[in-house]
Formats: sequence, structure tokens, C-alpha cells
Amino acid sequence: MYNTFNKVMIKPEDSDFEEVPFKNVPENERDELQQTMVWLHSMFDKNKDPEPLFVLDLILKSGHLIPTFSTKPDDIVKKIMAVFDEGVECL
Repeated sequence: MYNTFNKVMIKPEDSDFEEVPFKNVPENERDELQQTMVWLHSMFDKNKDPEPLFVLDLILKSGHLIPTFSTKPDDIVKKIMAVFDEGVECL
């Protein structure tokens, strides 16, 4: 079984649609501020698929009675703490 998510794309007619800034300006002609604004837009684009922090799959190995998770609990805690630490640093 795989994770399935319903992907909803935001369209220009939606109220929270945000157009890519300076899309009419060729990339090699953008100044530093314009490049930064385009980069920031790509970081916070509402249509961007989020990257998962980890995948939790149950794996039943042959000869074992109890399945195990594909990701160790310590790795999950470390990744969650890294996300919160980054958020606190940004504040």
C-alpha cells in the first residue's frame, strides 16, 4: 500500500493564486532582487509538492513474526527536531 494524496492545483481563477514574479523577464536579464523574489516564490509556492521528512513502511522480513518500520525511531526524532530547530532559528 502506498500513500495516495489528492493533489489540487491552484488555478489563476482561485483567490489565493500567486503568479510567478517576473516571469516575462528573461532569466539572464533579472537583477539580484528579481532573482531573489523568484527563488522565494519557488520556495513557498502553494502548488509545490512537499518533500516527506520520512517514510513509515512496515516491513515483514521472512522468518520474523513482528514487522518493523523502514525508518528507525531515532531518525524520525532527529528529523522532526531539525525542522523545529530551523523554524526557531528563522524566528
